[in-house]
Amino acid sequence: MLLTIHAHMIKLIILGLLGWMAFQQPSDPGMQTDPEARRILDNSSEAFRQLESLRASLTITIELPEQPPYEQQSTVFLKDQQFKLIMEDEEIICDNKSIWRYLRDMNEVQVNDYEPTDDEITPTNIFTIYENDFHYLYAGKVSEGDRSFEEIELAPMDKDKSYFKVKIWVSGEDHLVYKMKVFDKNGSRYTYAIKELEKNAGLQDSFFQFDKKRYPGVHMEDLRF
Repeated sequence: MLLTIHAHMIKLIILGLLGWMAFQQPSDPGMQTDPEARRILDNSSEAFRQLESLRASLTITIELPEQPPYEQQSTVFLKDQQFKLIMEDEEIICDNKSIWRYLRDMNEVQVNDYEPTDDEITPTNIFTIYENDFHYLYAGKVSEGDRSFEEIELAPMDKDKSYFKVKIWVSGEDHLVYKMKVFDKNGSRYTYAIKELEKNAGLQDSFFQFDKKRYPGVHMEDLRF
């Protein structure tokens, strides 16, 4: 992934925010799922698919074993399979063909062919990750401030995943996911909480390409084939 502090965390961000995937039936036909959880997830997925684009301000809380938790602020822009992730020290831009990683302190950008995997958590599948080979369970209603959420727990069927559980919180108002917590097998925890959300943000496709004119003097390393 792309956070300088933790490579695996960047993978989780890129692979919690890129879904838009078509529904697949669970690979294990005998697997039982919670019908109430499924109803809530289906409603959430449909609400997400209705959006032309969105802008979300995120607080990312990182909890590493034997270290105090810390937070990072980021802004995510999504449209179809395209995304842009802006953090304090770097930006990640993807037009679904190429992916650019811009390092602010070095004024350097690296561009690669974008080759996503279908089976992990990403920037858009924070809203639709359940659709691909997860067990899921309804955990009840929870409140944060003056807002009410439905809590769902998901577990990957593939036991070789680096994480063993994902919790998501779905708004009872617009049915969108506003919070996700990933539980890594190494004891790390990553929480992504949406603080502000602008729906149908009117983003142009060109917004999801790296514009050298906005970065005077930038050094570009093009690794595309």
